[in-house]
Amino acid sequence: MTIIISCFWSSSVTGCDVGCTSSSSTLINSPAAGMLGPKTILRTTVKLNGSNYLLWAQVFRIFIGAQNKLAHLLEPTPTTAATTYKTWLSYDYSVMTWLLNSLEEKIQW
Repeated sequence: MTIIISCFWSSSVTGCDVGCTSSSSTLINSPAAGMLGPKTILRTTVKLNGSNYLLWAQVFRIFIGAQNKLAHLLEPTPTTAATTYKTWLSYDYSVMTWLLNSLEEKIQW
C-alpha cells in the first residue's frame, strides 16, 4: 500500500516550492520566509472512518511530525497569560483543521 501525504507550503514570492500538489491557496503569514505566501491545503490521504484507527493514527502522527507540530500535541497547553499563548493558539487552529480534514464526514461531528 502506498500512503501519500500532501505537504507544506510554497511561496511564489520567494520561488520556494516544497513538495506541494494542491491547487487551492490562500495567503498566510509564513514563518519560514517571514512574509505572505500561498498556503496549500494540508491533509493526509488516509481518513479515519471508524474502522482504520491504527493506520490513520500512524499516518496522522507522521503528517504532524512533518509539519513540526508533534510537540504541540504532546506538551501541556500554556496559560492564556503566557507570552507564547498566541502562537500556541495559532498552531492549535492549524492542528485542529488538519485533524478535522483527516476524518470522514460521517464522523467529523
